[in-house]
Amino acid sequence: MDPIQQDMFIISEDKIEHKNITFIPAFRKIIDEILDNALDALIEHRSSEGTIKVEMNDENIIISDDGPGIPVIKKVLSESEIKSLPKEEATKVANSYIPEIAWTRLFSGSNFQDSENKTTIGSHGLGSKCTSIFSTKFIGKTDDGKHSCTVKSLNNLEKSTCKVEASSGNTGTTVEFYPDFEKFKLSKVEQVYKELMYQRLLCLAVTFPKIKFSFNKKRIVVNDKKFLKMFNEHIEYVTFDKGFIGVLPNSYDEFNFFTYVNGMHMSRGGSHIDYISNQIVMPIRDKLSHKYKTIKPADIKNKFTLVVFLRDFINPKFDSQTKETLTNNPSEISTYLNNSIDFDKFTKQILKNEAIINPIIETFKIKEELKARQELKKVKKVKVKSDKYMSPIGE
Repeated sequence: MDPIQQDMFIISEDKIEHKNITFIPAFRKIIDEILDNALDALIEHRSSEGTIKVEMNDENIIISDDGPGIPVIKKVLSESEIKSLPKEEATKVANSYIPEIAWTRLFSGSNFQDSENKTTIGSHGLGSKCTSIFSTKFIGKTDDGKHSCTVKSLNNLEKSTCKVEASSGNTGTTVEFYPDFEKFKLSKVEQVYKELMYQRLLCLAVTFPKIKFSFNKKRIVVNDKKFLKMFNEHIEYVTFDKGFIGVLPNSYDEFNFFTYVNGMHMSRGGSHIDYISNQIVMPIRDKLSHKYKTIKPADIKNKFTLVVFLRDFINPKFDSQTKETLTNNPSEISTYLNNSIDFDKFTKQILKNEAIINPIIETFKIKEELKARQELKKVKKVKVKSDKYMSPIGE
């Protein structure tokens, strides 16, 4: 529940800037869990079409989608599930509707529609329950076209109710919750969380162009080119049907990247970043080494920022449940790209961009000069003692 400081890309006056911000990851997580479920509802059942609306006020958050809704039926437990649960809990679950289980029961869940070749983000599992646990008030309403179900919980899930009615005729799910600010040592939904949410919705809008996203009742309208230009006017980029790759100057002397895969922020990058950066760095190094013989791949890589967005990546693999690092092997990355990008043409494009290349060369020259000076310092002058090699005068 403690705040952390982290360098990250964030929206600031229609520009995406890399800066240090302070936020509480757990607080951000309980918001993202509900958004993830809304997004999955559309990805799984609407072929990535539909509408997601997010409202963030000082005291509450409302997230809604017009997907198929959570099935308003009672859970049927398998034999293994019955055996894994205490008898009393198994009875409660068996007599509960799925929306009630999704939002109030501490029962391991899924998104209720298993499928192969997954590209989805979250699940109606423990994540959304955590949101209700850390809220003073939680209201979830879903409509599956046959029935409407409203689940309410109060005081960190101390008590809850579930009401089932006839369908309104409009499918979808809306979740409204009032975070327990005291537990997070906050007094309201601070501006930084609104900025982080807007940034995420912007990233999702370019990842899923068929989904209409809105934030605080304002539609987010963006395309790949407009999004990339928000990073830097000197950016070089290539777009393809499954995403885009951008390269821009880096004012730091350390490789930087910003990447989303299937709508998930890979904050630690992964195998796709390694593969793509290598495809860009090595040809540039080969070209520059004609004039700068000792230039290394790191001298190039550390002076640019890589922006990579990938869509419809089948069966992504991660290093942990936090899904911060993509771990698919290089051959899977190569197969996914499937010659969609002409890296030779792209690197030639980058080499012509002086705003990207000049800082690489200048930094390399400075390092080489410093290295030469350090070598000179190692060469010490030997002081010759005259009385050792010369006889005193008069002898």
